[in-house]
Amino acid sequence: MSLRPFQDSLAKTWSTLHQRVHQSYSLHLLTLICVSLLSFFSTRVSGEIFLLGSVSVPGDAHDLSGLEGTIGNGTPHNLFGAIGGLEHLNGNRYLALPDRGPLDGASQFHCRCHIVELTIDVKKTPAAGFRLLQTSMLKTEDGRPLIGALEAFDLKSPSKSLRFDPEGVRVNSNGSMFVSDEYGPFLYEFDMAGSRKRIFPTPAAFSIAHLTSDPEQEEELNSSGRAKNGGWEGLAIAPDETRLMLATQKSLLQDGNDVDGGKKKRSRTLRLLDIDLTSGKGRQFVYLLEHAKNGISELLAVNDKEFLVLERDGSGGNDARTKRIYRIRTDGATDVSAFQSLPGDSLPENIAPVQKTLLLDLLDPRWNLAGETCPEKWEGLAFGPTLADGRRLLWVAVDNDYIPDAPTLFHAFAIDASDLPGFEWKK
Repeated sequence: MSLRPFQDSLAKTWSTLHQRVHQSYSLHLLTLICVSLLSFFSTRVSGEIFLLGSVSVPGDAHDLSGLEGTIGNGTPHNLFGAIGGLEHLNGNRYLALPDRGPLDGASQFHCRCHIVELTIDVKKTPAAGFRLLQTSMLKTEDGRPLIGALEAFDLKSPSKSLRFDPEGVRVNSNGSMFVSDEYGPFLYEFDMAGSRKRIFPTPAAFSIAHLTSDPEQEEELNSSGRAKNGGWEGLAIAPDETRLMLATQKSLLQDGNDVDGGKKKRSRTLRLLDIDLTSGKGRQFVYLLEHAKNGISELLAVNDKEFLVLERDGSGGNDARTKRIYRIRTDGATDVSAFQSLPGDSLPENIAPVQKTLLLDLLDPRWNLAGETCPEKWEGLAFGPTLADGRRLLWVAVDNDYIPDAPTLFHAFAIDASDLPGFEWKK
């Protein structure tokens, strides 16, 4: 919406009143009022955000994997759900990525990805639609299935372990699919058929030296690297497809404050890793969480320096307090790759974190998404095609944790273009 008509109208009003009002007692007050109004209209840059519609996929829906039988506690092996990553492909087609499966790593879940169709038409009821188009299994270079089991690791070659907890997914125009793994943490490149073709080196700061199948024991054995259930969760690809940005869900073991026994507690200091896809080299930046108990679920590129960050707490229902999407800028942030450890709550003057601005509070009463039925795991972000009026379509995916009576949810938001200046998304 153009603000020029407002400015012209106010300018004319000021001029007319200026001629009619006696200068001795009114001109000063009138000038202050008109200048304030003109300033308000000329500096207002934020547009309104709308929830256009939502998709609810039943928790007992099946995928197209063709797998038979059950796993773990009787969960069908072809159950659709637990969507942790979402990426736009083209048109209304998206890549939807489930995590490691049910039972927190105690099942032999074969990891997979789906191609789905998500549509939004505000002129129809219901406004949003869903269709499952394809399911592909994720596998190693030699065709072995990657699975969600905690014990499926390889001590001799950890990066070639079969255990896999996929969380973030992004694709490029050459048909490569990049997936972040929370277990390692590792970053893998797959082809679109699901075969792994590249393993990126993990920087030492994020690696753990001692692997076990017991998360509690693993954390006790390691003094640095990713925390339990806190590896690489968020993943973004730059619009020019030369770089990836990764985020751990939790702070690293070495980044925090000492507590009794010399251990570290959860910290607000969280590291982002910016990787050059050609060289594999990276830079690290600091993102400060709103609370040490929060974590990052997803990253999404706006341009090569700006990203959306989905930050949330670990609570659902009426206990949920933080489910927010922030816009961050990395230019001006300090590269902390050389820092072996970082303080937990406040940074020294020589370390500048990424700049952070709230874009969307998912618990805002306007959306009617908070309250008793509010899910815990808001996980995926993806832009869709730009709407006809120029607004940006943003999908937010909710992980149902393979709970049969809990739906998988996809919420479609319209973001005013003025809220995402410098938007360079090209699909």
